[in-house]
Formats: sequence, C-alpha cells, structure tokens
Amino acid sequence: GLALAVVIALQDQVRWQPWFYLYLLGLVPFLVPGADAERPRQEGVLATLRFLLAAMYFWSGFHKLGPGFARVHERAFENPLRESWGETAAEVLGSVQPAVPWIEMLTAVLLLVPIGRTVGAILAVGTHLWVLLLIGPAGTRSNEVVWPWNLAMAALVLVLFWRAPAFGWRAMFAAGSRFAAVPVVVLAGIMPAFSPEHWDRYLSFHLYSGQNQRLMLVLDQDAVVALPPRYRAYLVPSKVDDRLLELRLKDWTYKELRVPFPGEERMNLKIGRDLAALPFPAGANVFFYFDYEFQMQERGWDRFTPAEMREMKRFPAPRQKLREAQ
Repeated sequence: GLALAVVIALQDQVRWQPWFYLYLLGLVPFLVPGADAERPRQEGVLATLRFLLAAMYFWSGFHKLGPGFARVHERAFENPLRESWGETAAEVLGSVQPAVPWIEMLTAVLLLVPIGRTVGAILAVGTHLWVLLLIGPAGTRSNEVVWPWNLAMAALVLVLFWRAPAFGWRAMFAAGSRFAAVPVVVLAGIMPAFSPEHWDRYLSFHLYSGQNQRLMLVLDQDAVVALPPRYRAYLVPSKVDDRLLELRLKDWTYKELRVPFPGEERMNLKIGRDLAALPFPAGANVFFYFDYEFQMQERGWDRFTPAEMREMKRFPAPRQKLREAQ
C-alpha cells in the first residue's frame, strides 16, 4: 500500500496534498515487523502515530502566524458566511481568527503531555468539527475533499489519545520501532521548520496559511487560439481589464481535480515555461503574473513576457501596490 501510494504521488505533484502526505506518513509505522502481533511493537506504532498528529497540529498553527492567514480567513469564511450567518456571526469569526494558530499549537503541546492530553484531544476534535461547520453544508459548502478527512482525523484523535495510559515515547524509539519512527519524526517534526524556502508548504502542513505562490497566464482573445483545448475551459475574465482573460492554476486544479494547487515555485516555473513555449500569435497580448495572493494587499502587476518566462530560474520578489498610494 505504501509503495503504491509513493508511485501515485511521484506521477503528479499536485497529489502532494496535506491529507495524502499525512496518510502516507501514517503507513510508515506499520512497516515495523510484527506491528500487528507483538504488544511492544504495537505501542511503538501508536506512539509514532500520536507524534505525527501532534506535529501536524503544531506546524499547522505555526504557519498560520503570518498575515496571509488573516486574509484567507476573511475571504474563505467571514465574507461568504456574512450573508447566510449574519453580520454578528461574521464579526465573531473575525475576532476568533487571531487565536486560531495559538489554539492549534496549544493542542499539539497538550497532546504530548499526560496532564493535558484529554484537554488536547477535546480541542483537536473541536477544531475539526469547527472546520466542518465552516466549510460543510451549514457553512460555505466548499472544499468537499477535506470533509471526510476532518471526520477521520477527529475519530483518529479519539482512538489514539482519549484516555491513553501513556504517550509511548520509550516504545516509539525501541529497537524494533526506531527505524520507522525516525523518518516520521524527521519529516513531520523537523523538516516543516524549513518551509517554505527549503521544504514544500503542503509537506509542512500549511493549512489555510495563505503563504502559497500564485502564477497566472494573462492573454487577450487573439492569443487563446494557441492554448490547448483542455486549458481554454478554465479561462476567466480578468478582474483588472475586461479585454483580457486569465488562466489561474489554482482555479484549474480546483475545477479539474477538486484540490488546491500546491503553489511551489518549481511547479509554477515548470507549468509557466510549458505555457510560455506555446506558439502565441505575433502581436497578441500575452504575459505572466506572479505574486503571493494572500500576503499582498493588491496586485502589483509586474509582468513577465513568454520569452522571460522561458528563461526564468527563480521568481523575483513581487512588487506590492499599497492601497494608500493610489
């Protein structure tokens, strides 16, 4: 099962979603010989899974500390729910938002210590139920792909932590379990500290952190003929110039795969270069636009021509256009 999942992941990096990665790491402890038979090995498996979940909650909260999360929260939850839940509810959501990262990190710490484990489990389950309330049928009815994931995570928290007699640190690093526990500790506990510069965002549990890069292809009607038919269905009118159309990678993956685009630089560069190599007609208005959608107040509209895009090795820092400067 683990080998098949790795093969599937290597075929398409868009599949490197946080939930897929978490499930993948969750299979690693079961590679321990005798994990389904010997009690010490079973305790090692359970302890490794407990660490994996605690690490996810901690890094998910940590990566929300930047300004991007506030804008994601406003756009994804507060604004859409203002009409259905009312102005007061939207204001309450806005007032709760600054506490969310700290609640997640506190949840992780409580799950790791005996005295707070029950409270941590309650906070974790409550977090998943709260997310389901926001994005589920009673909320925005969005991001359906993570509905079952949140239910599964809430159930897993109860199985692993509720009235657990001990965390199982010693069993986790015992001779029989160590070779499976160490990679989980490194990948889930240490590597997220190097994100986003040196480790992928989704492999570091960036959940609504608002730190993803965004790349768009912007073009006029004359240039559409060069696009493969599979891309044309995802063109949308530009919000800045109604004579232009935009191909947004994030919208494309949502519509086609029902998952968000990871937004890593190497992915944006690869797709950008492929699009830049298309035979656009001479004289057509075609350019690429890059920014951090939720970390900037407005688009700066720095443009890259297809020729520049084909030669680009790294994206330059996007120019921020301040509202007060207009």
